[in-house]
Amino acid sequence: FPNDIVDYAHFCNTLNRCVAQFRETSSLRRKEGSGRTKDKRTPEKIENVRQLMDENPRTSIRHLAQQVDLSYGTCQKILKKDLTLYPYRLTCVQELQPADFPLRVEFCQWFLN
Repeated sequence: FPNDIVDYAHFCNTLNRCVAQFRETSSLRRKEGSGRTKDKRTPEKIENVRQLMDENPRTSIRHLAQQVDLSYGTCQKILKKDLTLYPYRLTCVQELQPADFPLRVEFCQWFLN
């Protein structure tokens, strides 16, 4: 990388941290419990969400998250992955009647000509 601009201060800090950690622990492995925390989808929370959704299936995820003290994303994961619940809305459409068939055929023939 002869033409790349290197941030030597950042590089030196990283190297010094690695050397210090190796001197302390004789290893470069991370400590247990360091890093991102585990997901909060515990069986108790999942069951709590299931009960609340059984009571009122029209509850929004935002409102549900406030009730169970979880994030919106965690509630969404519980609903989709653990409870296999997906959002949907009923759509009202017109019902086709037997009298509609000739009109549809007539329109199709007109359109094709």
